[in-house]
Amino acid sequence: EFDRAAPHGTGHAKVGGNYAPVLRWSDKARAEGYGITLHLDSARHEEVDEFSTSGFIGAKKTAGAYTLVVPDSQCVIDSVTSDSIQQIARSLGWAVEKRVVRSLLLLPPLPPFSSPPSSSLLFFTPPGQVETVSLCRNWKELDGLVAQREAMLRKLEEAWSVYLGKQSALPKSIQRLRSNRIEDEENQGSGSGDSDEQEDAGENGRLLSHEDFRPELIERQRPSLTLRYGLLGLRTRKTDAIDYYEEKLRRLDDKIIASRKMTPAAASTAFVTMDSIAACQMAIQARIDPRPGQLLTKPAPSPSDVIWANTYTPRGVRRLRSWVITIFVTLLSLVWIGSVASLAGLLTICNLKKWFPNVVATLDDLPVLRALIETGLPTLLVSLLNVAVPYLYDFLSYQRGMISKGDVELSIISKNFFFSFFNIFIVFAISSTAINIFQVVGRVQDGLRDTGAFARFIAGQINDLSFFYTNFIMLQGLGLFPFRLLEVGSVLLYPIYRMGAKTPRDFAQIMSPPVFSYGFYLPTALLVFILCLVYSVIQYGYLVLTVGLVYFTFGYFTYKYQLLYAMDQPQHATGGAWRIICNRVVLGLFVFQVVMISEMALESAFIQSVLTFPLIFLTIWYNYYFSRRFVPLTYFIALRSIVPEAGTGEEAVADDEDFDGPRPSHGLLRRGSTIDEDKEKGMKFVNPSLTYRLENPWIYQDPPPTQPSEAGSQEQLVDVQASPDQGLNHAGTSESSLSLGDAHIWRDNSESRA
Repeated sequence: EFDRAAPHGTGHAKVGGNYAPVLRWSDKARAEGYGITLHLDSARHEEVDEFSTSGFIGAKKTAGAYTLVVPDSQCVIDSVTSDSIQQIARSLGWAVEKRVVRSLLLLPPLPPFSSPPSSSLLFFTPPGQVETVSLCRNWKELDGLVAQREAMLRKLEEAWSVYLGKQSALPKSIQRLRSNRIEDEENQGSGSGDSDEQEDAGENGRLLSHEDFRPELIERQRPSLTLRYGLLGLRTRKTDAIDYYEEKLRRLDDKIIASRKMTPAAASTAFVTMDSIAACQMAIQARIDPRPGQLLTKPAPSPSDVIWANTYTPRGVRRLRSWVITIFVTLLSLVWIGSVASLAGLLTICNLKKWFPNVVATLDDLPVLRALIETGLPTLLVSLLNVAVPYLYDFLSYQRGMISKGDVELSIISKNFFFSFFNIFIVFAISSTAINIFQVVGRVQDGLRDTGAFARFIAGQINDLSFFYTNFIMLQGLGLFPFRLLEVGSVLLYPIYRMGAKTPRDFAQIMSPPVFSYGFYLPTALLVFILCLVYSVIQYGYLVLTVGLVYFTFGYFTYKYQLLYAMDQPQHATGGAWRIICNRVVLGLFVFQVVMISEMALESAFIQSVLTFPLIFLTIWYNYYFSRRFVPLTYFIALRSIVPEAGTGEEAVADDEDFDGPRPSHGLLRRGSTIDEDKEKGMKFVNPSLTYRLENPWIYQDPPPTQPSEAGSQEQLVDVQASPDQGLNHAGTSESSLSLGDAHIWRDNSESRA
């Protein structure tokens, strides 16, 4: 927050003095609970200098040997205490390093002197240059005020829309006056002609200017609001709605501005930006603290991908929410098992004949309707269930407390695939003749006692359900893809939203494109791929393969059109979905091998079945091999793949795996950042509530302009950041903003993820 006198100077003026100015800041630090203040070099703010009253000394232990680390301070007066401790260390056989401690990384934030003994100041020299450090703070109060302001702004805009809607219903004579006045202004140019005319009129001119005369504005009754007050709200009074909401909005603006100037408590999460991809990759894979669960690091999401409300939520609360959601999803899976089993059992003619014999007797006289119920009705109900359930899992995934929207997207994919694969394929396959969950469990128990009979049973069920899955894939491809391509949901809901829209903001929102979520579409595509793989060796499998080819052909053009032209996809998981895709493909291969062995057993080809059985263990081993060898490469970038691009000052990642020969040319290099990251280059790690525009109500067709004072405050908020060149500035909101560099990580302390 302040600079001392520095060697060689830092500015245009030179002064002489002693340490007296430091006492003011030392007293302030002690008043806030800190024992001492730490000084960095005044020139660049990136080297440790000394404490305010003594030298800075650090010690480390490596393989049983102790080393004393002392900063190479440029102060005029050497620290007697530091020199004495160095002599004592040498006499004890310790190694003494007097060097530049370049980057001081405070992990966790500098604790007060009254903190428990376990809290300590940790520092290390990272493998690269730390550009910025952003400490997440508890901005819950500010986020709540911003949410209240958005709601109040909507109410004010609705009140204005009601009032202007009444103003638009003017008599025709007044409308002619308005149109004539607009034409005169266009011809004469902003009233300049009126001014000249008034000057020439002299004494015969009007006392008031013509431009102040507005006969078209007729006073109408403004919208009113009924307020309740007094005991139990029994007393009421009416007030002008526009004036009331404007005053409420003004008070909220004052509270937001005051809250932005506060410095709330720091959370256990921090974002760190480093100067290169290589330095970032080494930092996120390093183990900083020997204590389990402390000072963990991981790649940071994009600034626009961060769920800021979860950054200041305590780690214990987020972990509890995650466990509660997991338990709830597990219980929900049992409910789905019972529902799907009952659905599969009740929709067979044999079971329907037991429960509704008269209905089945009637269906015998109507063969077309009977065939439709046997084939089309189960497929339709399962498809509707497959469309509706993902919305529930989408809501549950956002309640888990994840930091990144990309992680939430991956969670949605996992949950929806589990529902699709387990219920639509596994449960439906073994429960076509069972009508409740108890019969399903009993059938599984019988299969565990006699695996041979169970294998033959599975093979028979898979063959019997070939027509069902053919209809299922056909409905997904030929039936649902045209509706998705036409965005039927948005088209059908548009008239409803249009009738409910009142303000220009409402009209702008209903015209915004829908959001594309991989969690709603990718699980079904994986299920169809597994079905095609499983039925590739079945007798009537060519039907499934044919409709599967049609499904993926239509899906290619549909999703390509939606992603490129029709829908928006704000989240990007940087390739994280490929881990899920590969694991599910291996799972499909495992199921394919089980079905193939069962099919051979059903055809009495026992020798071939036994010879094929080792493939299952080979698939399990390959899944383990894939998780150990390939999955880490999806989390981190190999250092040998990072190649600097000549003349650009940037880094690229090599796609070629052959590093023995010459380095690949620029044509074989891809940029180190994706298209989304290119668009986000220069963004800050800052809570959106700190840069939220306090805009005026959107009343007319054009959006309101930004207030000049507001723009200045936003620029000040965004530009404040903690960087080695400027020092760790702890004033105001600086610790919650961070510029996005070439690579970045985020750190979570106190049992937090990082």
